[in-house]
Amino acid sequence: MLCLPTEKEHQTQEYSDTDLIDACEKGDLSRVKSILSDPGANINSMTKGRMTAVMIAAVAGHGEVFDLLVRKGADLSLLDNTDTSILHLACEGENIEIVKYVLTQNIVSINSRDDEGTTPIMTAASNGDNGVFEVLVEAGADLSLLNNNEDDILHLACEGENIEIIKYLLTQGNVDINRKLDGCTPVMEAALTKSKELFDFFVKEGADLSLLSDDKNNVLHLACFGGNVEIVKYVIAQNIFDINSQDAYGRTPAMIATHRDHKAVFRILIQKGANHKLVSMVKPIFKFPVYC
Repeated sequence: MLCLPTEKEHQTQEYSDTDLIDACEKGDLSRVKSILSDPGANINSMTKGRMTAVMIAAVAGHGEVFDLLVRKGADLSLLDNTDTSILHLACEGENIEIVKYVLTQNIVSINSRDDEGTTPIMTAASNGDNGVFEVLVEAGADLSLLNNNEDDILHLACEGENIEIIKYLLTQGNVDINRKLDGCTPVMEAALTKSKELFDFFVKEGADLSLLSDDKNNVLHLACFGGNVEIVKYVIAQNIFDINSQDAYGRTPAMIATHRDHKAVFRILIQKGANHKLVSMVKPIFKFPVYC
């Protein structure tokens, strides 16, 4: 004898897993509530990168959506396909309350690493997020660790360009202001990226301007590549380098300024005695890039 299907058997999933991910990414709280009310909804469904809905909410900084997913039982212990934890993602999302909550759950080590060796506080430093950085410091994050590329937290903080984070790191005594990474010190990187505020700060803190990169670029070479006129003027005024000094490939500061089309920098160099005749050598020499 055939039986009619029950009402429960007739139930189908009204929403797809991607609908939940999309709603969390957009921070659409009402839609997330609606999706989770569907008996077939999978709160821990994953994207191709193994990101769950709660991970998406954390990295987007959507606090209300994150809180709802937690109340509904979202698993905070999962990792994505790069071994990134919910704490890493919360730090990237820059929502302090989410970060604080995750820390209280003791699910993820505060010094956990993703597949690049990055810790949560490294993420906060490279983002320049002082609020999240301070929360992690107070919770005991280790500032002495290096990632797989041997970046220390000072070099990563330079990427974030948050002076308060950098000031704090220098007071702790576990970072070296003149440590080279990829051939350059922090003040060299500031000159290269034309960050005048960072450059001035490192000079004030005693950074050694006389050091050379691994390619024998001095800070004047790098400042000419960056193109910040004020940094170039300052370095020239220190009389540390011959204005026609050459790096490992024979490039002078004027050659670099010409290659980068930094006309104002080039004019200053010529005014200060740069040999413009050497600039004619720029084309064959510049098959080699300038970098740290």
